[in-house]
Amino acid sequence: MGPKKPVLPEKEDATREASSTIGSQLVTLRSDGEKRLTGKSGRIVRIRKATTSGNLYDEQLKDAEYGMYNAQKKEWEFKDTIIQLPRGGTIVNTDVGAIQFGIPPETIKDSMKLGITVPTYFVILGEMFDRQTALNMAEFEFPAYFNFFCLKKKVTLICIAELETRVRAIFTETLLGPDVDNCEPEKDHAGECDKTAHPNFREEGYYLDGMRRTLNVDTLIEFKTFDAKNEVNIEDSEGNEKIKIKLDVFSSSYRVQLIDKDVPTKDGQELAKIDDKFTYKRTADPVLETDQIKEGGAAETFPFDPPKFGMTVLGSSHGFDPSGSTTGFVIWVKGRGIMVDPPPYASIALEKLSIPPRLIEGVILTHCHADHDAGTFQKILKEKSINIYTTPTIFESFLRKYAAISGFGGSFLMNLFTFNPVQIGKPTVFNGAEIHFYY
Repeated sequence: MGPKKPVLPEKEDATREASSTIGSQLVTLRSDGEKRLTGKSGRIVRIRKATTSGNLYDEQLKDAEYGMYNAQKKEWEFKDTIIQLPRGGTIVNTDVGAIQFGIPPETIKDSMKLGITVPTYFVILGEMFDRQTALNMAEFEFPAYFNFFCLKKKVTLICIAELETRVRAIFTETLLGPDVDNCEPEKDHAGECDKTAHPNFREEGYYLDGMRRTLNVDTLIEFKTFDAKNEVNIEDSEGNEKIKIKLDVFSSSYRVQLIDKDVPTKDGQELAKIDDKFTYKRTADPVLETDQIKEGGAAETFPFDPPKFGMTVLGSSHGFDPSGSTTGFVIWVKGRGIMVDPPPYASIALEKLSIPPRLIEGVILTHCHADHDAGTFQKILKEKSINIYTTPTIFESFLRKYAAISGFGGSFLMNLFTFNPVQIGKPTVFNGAEIHFYY
């Protein structure tokens, strides 16, 4: 249900205002074309548009129809030089554009929800993987997808040379999928399956989208690595160096500086200093899409009673939706659960629902994109033993990807869980129930 039509004063003022609440934000619209967005903290950000419709009612209805946070269709502008993102990470606004330090899972949702453009420059802080939260804090997949497929832009990843090698390995796996040599259709299908029906993933992808024939990591990502002085320079659209990022190894921080065009070698004005260690913030925990959540997002505190047969939805949306949780759910059979593609914050979701982790005996992994496999890896590291159900091809791809993300070897990761290979054409039994898999 959309917001009520705002009531305007009857007399003609030089500047008129109308206010309405959308989600948790108060929006004030003015007839002179200015918008104000007030968040929960009471902080006001002024937003200006180049043109205005002059009709506050039409403007309000447009916001309700297209979504308050559709930043790419609005010319909004934060006046702050530094913006701290709810999930963690910092955006520094510069003459060459916004530069984001730290890339936690679903970070583009923070930008979209705040009404700011998703950055194209991202700096990977320190080590990619946070062992405490068991999450990838350099989740560049969706920033790259959003910029390329929605904004028709490349992202620029700024990192040390060693991390570029790992990022290329990760993105090759997720963007293009396993190469031909790593696909194992004979293992993925039951013996009685007709071999002529085995999928050829690459060729099928080419048929659906011819662009995939030339698609590679460099199509979506440009890398800038720190030089011998631990510096990276960023140019404007005309090729003029404008911004310098210095990695200060002594203070474990990054310094963002303007480049003096007259004396390029001299340190210019410092815009920001960013700590090299990423800090994940739980303030952005997802609101669960379930009737067990009270108004305001607080979970019921009564003990969870697992059904004999049923489902708990942890999310039903996608990676580009700023307000929804990524799709994932738990299937219950005789009081025991098996998770399907747990979202990145699945452990928090279970905690909010008062679901004891011991009730979850396994995870089904359908494919290796960050919105489907991040929660799987988190579950593996947070539990002493968990059963992973997927095909051998997807399993091997998952191992290669998360060995590169975490820095752990594949043999070490194998000791953390039990792999239960599934086959197309042959049911997998879980606690007495049959689960059938399809490619």
